[in-house]
Amino acid sequence: MILLQVGRAIIRANLDLDAPKHIFLMVFMLIDRKDPNSFFKPYYDILPETLSNMPIFWSAEELQYLKGSYLLNQIEERNAVIEADYEAICSVVPHFRSFSTLQEFKWARMCVCSRNFGLSINGLLT
Repeated sequence: MILLQVGRAIIRANLDLDAPKHIFLMVFMLIDRKDPNSFFKPYYDILPETLSNMPIFWSAEELQYLKGSYLLNQIEERNAVIEADYEAICSVVPHFRSFSTLQEFKWARMCVCSRNFGLSINGLLT
């Protein structure tokens, strides 16, 4: 029931999100993975607990290795848009914060982004 409430609130608000195609899967994962009886629990259990290999999770010290690189700008921009999406959702569903911290939201974003892909079949992107 909470999933429907959150999803409907996001749709009604017509938020300008950076990753609108990923948001609903992310929200589902973030809420559903806290249910010990979830059908998807075995899948959630094999996902990495941390994604410290991805630069958006790096510490300031680790980011120093990229000093002078345009990647630092891209990482900063990526973090900013993910935080903006999180804050936008929390603005229309304030109790979403009880299901997900910003760090968990970033984790879900990277899990979804790193595990999806599109196919072009007969010129149509699926």
